[in-house]
Amino acid sequence: MVRWVSLADAHSLQNQVSVSVCVLMVSAGPVLLDKRSVCHSTLKHLRAGQQVTVHIPPDISGHWVSDSCEVRPGPEFITRSYRFYPNHTFQALQFYYQDNHCTQPSYSLLIRGSVRPQQASWVVRGGTVSEYQLSSVQLLCHGPATADVQRRLESSCDLRQPLRPGLTYELWAEGRDCTRGLDFSMQELQLMRLERRDHHGDPSRQAEELFLGDVHTERAQRRLHQPSGYQTPLQSAKTDGRRCGICQIVASADLHHPPVLPPQSDRPVRLHGNWVSARCEARPGVLFLTRRLTFQEDSRTWEGQYEHFSDPVCRHPTFSISASGRYTRGAPSAAVMGAVEFTFTGLVCADATVIDKNARFARQAQSLYKTNFPRKNPMKMAAMTTSSEGSDLEAGSLLSIAEDFEAELSY
Repeated sequence: MVRWVSLADAHSLQNQVSVSVCVLMVSAGPVLLDKRSVCHSTLKHLRAGQQVTVHIPPDISGHWVSDSCEVRPGPEFITRSYRFYPNHTFQALQFYYQDNHCTQPSYSLLIRGSVRPQQASWVVRGGTVSEYQLSSVQLLCHGPATADVQRRLESSCDLRQPLRPGLTYELWAEGRDCTRGLDFSMQELQLMRLERRDHHGDPSRQAEELFLGDVHTERAQRRLHQPSGYQTPLQSAKTDGRRCGICQIVASADLHHPPVLPPQSDRPVRLHGNWVSARCEARPGVLFLTRRLTFQEDSRTWEGQYEHFSDPVCRHPTFSISASGRYTRGAPSAAVMGAVEFTFTGLVCADATVIDKNARFARQAQSLYKTNFPRKNPMKMAAMTTSSEGSDLEAGSLLSIAEDFEAELSY
């Protein structure tokens, strides 16, 4: 989905930068619905009420699984079951589906190889860069989706035999690569972060999450993509089944028996209410933030509060942004099953205030915006926003704040 965001008339008064923003289109992102008072408590607890431990490089040995039906750009609906061993080898199962609830398996991939975490990432604070090598990729198709998988593979590979459901096929081996037709890539292994969360006074709520690198939104770019953010985290398969029933379903699956998640109907998409981040979010451009969005269904208005931080556990604030505007509901999405498209606009332009906690950053932002965003037509400035890069990481982060005005919707 295309986003047009204009940033204009930026200026600094001591430590305050004012930015004028128009939001015309939106995309998806995870948020948690709750009441206003509980929302405040949730964000407060997120920033100070739990202890997050991160080791660099991380010890990722173990079994890690999806806790939901994941949505990847494409769109692709997928669940993952990854095993990492102490000798640095891994075995990854990826299960693909025809529907957005992961109840109709399409095909499965069994990927084997090796991965070695290296050093701290210079691009994403708190992350670790890794090197990986593949040794084999096996394919198994399920039911009527076999014909579609064969059509996709024929575009990039000379199949030696027709695909049949229930049989395994070697797609990748030394000197042979038939994975391109499926837009397959394991570049996600190049960036990782392992979090151990301890909730004070409640040992039963200890949790481990493995974050792997993001997947490029353009299929053709996946093989060359260098991750700068994360996917939905994988959970330890040791997680208590009472806390994560889906984890246990995915953990017990294999190549021939893909996980089939419990059937459910599409929930009505209603934005009304208060929504907050479920965790400290990492965004491309060295952005760490928490979000709080409020939607008024009767007046079709929205407000957003975006708190940005310099660290990946959201303990050290750098600047905050508040924005508001109107939204209109569109038709069901033709691209993403179960989704509804919305259009977000400002009343004219939603006034957003960036309150910087760092004087040096404020001076950089002032200079940067004077250089990159003189008064011009807003649509022209939108193109500048998506292509400009700041030489300083923090200045570059401010250039990327346009992404935070998408008012992301949970598909």
